[in-house]
Amino acid sequence: MLKEEWERLIEAVPKVVSEQYADSWVFFLEGLVSTGLRLGQALNLRWEIDAPIHLENLDGRCPLLVITEGEHKGKREQEIPLTREAKALFRTIRPREGYVFKLGGRNGGPRSPETVSATVCKIGNFRFSHASNSLHRSRFRTRW
Repeated sequence: MLKEEWERLIEAVPKVVSEQYADSWVFFLEGLVSTGLRLGQALNLRWEIDAPIHLENLDGRCPLLVITEGEHKGKREQEIPLTREAKALFRTIRPREGYVFKLGGRNGGPRSPETVSATVCKIGNFRFSHASNSLHRSRFRTRW
């Protein structure tokens, strides 16, 4: 994704979700870009180390994104070192409890992949497959 495309995407966020909720959605989009997680995985990412998808050793030397075998597409546990961007993004958050991405909106609470997909599509006019719960990841491979 080119820098200009990213900037246009971020500019569209408050137009779709309102200023009040824009920060949580921008944080979510930055998280998708920096981790490469599938949309459903990102929505299930938690701070607790015993969660099926979680961040581990975030303030240490080698922070990891851990996906247990039950949540991994390939049915195997995977420990993924965080990118420099992901580390910087997640280290800013305090307190670290519950879901990592708490998307703001009218009714609050956890959101379904379908609802989030529809909102992301409105924000960036991206194609999204409800069957696989994954954004076209090639659009998010690089920011600039």
